[in-house]
Amino acid sequence: MLANAMRLRLTIYSALAVIFPGAGLLAESDLVLAERGRPACYSILLSEDASASARYAAEELRDHICGMTSVLLPVVPQTEGPSIRIIQTDDGQNGVDGFRIRADGQNVVVSGGCRGVLYGVYELLESFGGCKWFSSETTIIPKRDAFRIPAALDRKEEAAFPVREVLWFDAGRSDFAARVRLNGSYHRLGLRHGGDEFRFGKGLGPCHTFDKLLPVGKHFDLHPEYFSEVDGGRVREHTQLCLTNPDVLRLVTDAVLSAIAKDPNARYFGVSQNDWMGYCTCERCRAVDEEEGSHAGSVIRFVNAIADEVAKCYPEKVVQTLAYQYSRKPPRKVRPRPNVMVCLCSYECDFANPLKTSWYEENRRFCDEIAAWAGLTKNLMVWDYTTNYRHYLQPFPNLGVFRENLRLFRKCGAAHVLEQGAYSGPHADFAELKAWLLAKLLWNPEQSFEVLLEDFLAGYYGAAAPFVKRYLEELASLQKQRSGVGGLPLLLFEDIGASVCDNAFLERAIDLWRQAERAVREDSLRLKNVRMSALSTMFMVFSRQARNVWVTRTPERFVIPGMNRRKLAHWLLDRFEDSRYPIVVSEAQGVTKRFLEKIKSMSESEQIIGAADCAQVKPIDYRFESDLLKDDGFIEGGKAFVPSSDEWDWQQVLKMDDVAFDDVEYDVSIQVKIERRAGGKDNEAFWAGVYDYANRKECANVSRRASDCVDGWAWYDIGRLRLSETQRIWVAPGRFDRKEFTFNPAIREVRFGNVQIARANNRKENE
Repeated sequence: MLANAMRLRLTIYSALAVIFPGAGLLAESDLVLAERGRPACYSILLSEDASASARYAAEELRDHICGMTSVLLPVVPQTEGPSIRIIQTDDGQNGVDGFRIRADGQNVVVSGGCRGVLYGVYELLESFGGCKWFSSETTIIPKRDAFRIPAALDRKEEAAFPVREVLWFDAGRSDFAARVRLNGSYHRLGLRHGGDEFRFGKGLGPCHTFDKLLPVGKHFDLHPEYFSEVDGGRVREHTQLCLTNPDVLRLVTDAVLSAIAKDPNARYFGVSQNDWMGYCTCERCRAVDEEEGSHAGSVIRFVNAIADEVAKCYPEKVVQTLAYQYSRKPPRKVRPRPNVMVCLCSYECDFANPLKTSWYEENRRFCDEIAAWAGLTKNLMVWDYTTNYRHYLQPFPNLGVFRENLRLFRKCGAAHVLEQGAYSGPHADFAELKAWLLAKLLWNPEQSFEVLLEDFLAGYYGAAAPFVKRYLEELASLQKQRSGVGGLPLLLFEDIGASVCDNAFLERAIDLWRQAERAVREDSLRLKNVRMSALSTMFMVFSRQARNVWVTRTPERFVIPGMNRRKLAHWLLDRFEDSRYPIVVSEAQGVTKRFLEKIKSMSESEQIIGAADCAQVKPIDYRFESDLLKDDGFIEGGKAFVPSSDEWDWQQVLKMDDVAFDDVEYDVSIQVKIERRAGGKDNEAFWAGVYDYANRKECANVSRRASDCVDGWAWYDIGRLRLSETQRIWVAPGRFDRKEFTFNPAIREVRFGNVQIARANNRKENE
C-alpha cells in the first residue's frame, strides 16, 4: 500500500536546505514571511472581488509556503498586520503576463495582469523559496526553517514572446503549463490560470485547414475546379485549393465567418494549406505566384481577402496561415493584413546546429526568410520543431540549439512561438527536460543554458545527475562530430540506422544508466525519472538487437552484457506499464501498437534467429506503405505486394536497419511477376532499387521493360553492393508518359514477391 501511495504521490518535500539562484545569503533585515514552529505573522491579502487567477495565485502561495515551513498563512480580504498582497492590475503597465514583486515596508506586493499575478507568485516561490516544477509529476518543495525575501526587493519581468507554446506531452497539463509560464492554445488554460485568450477556434486550428474549410470529398465531383490543377488536370488526391477561384474564396470566407460565430471567444482561426505539396498551377494561380516570386503570393492574397471580410464583423479576430514547405518564401509585393498572422515553419532545417550559425543550406534559407517575413508583418508566428517524428524515443541530441534559435526568433520580432515536440505521449527522448527548458527560454532566451541545465539535472535526477550529464555530454559530442561543416544534418525524420548512437556509445550509455539507478535506488521519485529517461537508450539497443533478418555469420551483432533480448523486452514492457500515461513511440499511426506487439512476443520467447549466408524476406513480413498484399499461392509465403500499376511512386519494401550483415558485398534481388496489357504498347514494367536516405544517393537499381520480362514469377538482380543501415530497398510499377496515357500502356498489373539478400557468391539457387 505504501509503495502504491509513493507511486501516485509524486510531489517531493526535500528534507535538505537547498540554495537556489536568487536566494543568496540573507541579511537580518530580510523579511521573514513564515518561520517553522512559530505562528503565522503574515497574511495573504486578497480582495473579495478578486479574479479567479488572483484567487488561485493566493492559494498556490499559501500551499507552497505551508509545504516549505508547515506554516499556513491565512488568506483574508483585509488585515492590520503585515501582508503579502495579491493584486491583479489591468492598467497595461505590466501587460497580461508581466508582473512586479516589491517589498513595501513590512508588506509584499505581487501585482500583474490576469496571468502575470500568478507568474509573480511562482517567481517569488522559485527564486526565494527554492520551489521547482520540473514536470507535471515532479514538483520540488524543499523543507525550510524560514521563507524570507530581501527587504529591498523590487523585481519586474515581462515575457520575451507574448504567446509561448510548447507541444510536448507534459506541457499539455494545464497546472504545469501555468507554473512554467506557457499560455498558448495547446495548454488548455482555465480561468484560474488566467484564461485562454490565445485559443484557436474549434475546427480551425493552427495548421492544415483547407480540407476542413472546403472538403474535397464533398465538392470535387461537382466542382473539380475548386481544387489544384497539377500537370494540366484537377487532382483529388493530395490536393490544395485553387486560390484564385472566386467561388472558393466565397465558400471559405463563409466557413470562417461561421466558425467565428460558433466560437466567438477564440482569437485565432486557421486558414492554411494541407500537409502535402500539390499547390495549384492553373493559369491564374501560376500568374499570381510568378508575379510575387513565391507560392506564398496566392496564399497571402487569398487569406488577406478573407481577413478583410472578417475585420468588418470581428475586428479583434486574427486569421492565421502557414508559410510552410512550398509557401515559405515571402511574396515580392503583397503584405499580410494587420489581422493576418503568418506562421513560418522550420520543417526542413537541421536541428543539430543553431539556425543562425549553421552551414546547412536550409538553415541559411530559413534565416533569410524569417528576416524577410519580419519586414512584412508585425504579427509573425514561428513553428519550430524539437523532436524526431519517426521515433519519439530515439535519441535526438538537439538541446544545444534551443537558446540560440529562440534568440533569433525574438530578434526578428516573432510574437507567437510554438515549439513542437512529442505531444501525444510522455517519456520521449528527454521529454521532460526539453519541455521545461523550452518553457524557461521562451520566457527569457537570454538566460544561461548551462545554469538552467544544471538546475534541472540536480532537481529532476538528484544524486543521479552526474551520470545523466555525462550521457548528454557524450551524445552531444558525437552529434557535433557528425554534424560539423559538410557533415550530416539532424532532421525531423531521423532514422534509427542514421543515429549517431553507435554500439560503443550504447554500451557506455547502458553503464551510465545503471550507475544512475544505483545512485537513487532509495529515492522513489528520482528512480522513476531515471528509469523513464533511460528508455531512449534501451529503445536504440532493442532496435539493434531485434532484427528479424540475418545474413551474417554472427547473429548477435550487439549484445548487452548480462541482458539477452528476452530480458531487454521485459525491461521495456516494465517501463511502458509503469508510465502514468500511455507512451507513444512515433507520430505515425500503428507504430506504437506494432512495437508493443513485438516486445511482448520477444519477451515470451528465447528464440534467436540463426545466422545465414542468404536470407529471403517475404512481403507478409514487412509493412508496405500502401499495405496492398494479395493472396498468391505460387510464391513462398503465399502473399504478393500489388501496388496500383497507374502510380509509379516508390514503395518501401525493406529497411536495412532490420537486417544484420557484415562488411562484405551482397547480391540483392527481387521476385517479380507482370501481367501484360493485351495489345499494349511496350513500356517500362517495373523498377526497383536500393536508396541511402542518410546520404541521399541511389546505390543500385534495376528497370525492365515489359518485353524484357519473362512470363510468370522470376528473379531480377537489383545489384551487388555493401549494405548500410541507412539504406532502403524500394519497388515501383513502371513509369509512363502521363500526358499521353492515363494508365501504363504496357502492363495491367505488377506483383512483387520476396526480396533476397545473399553474400556475394553465396546466393540461393532460385528456380
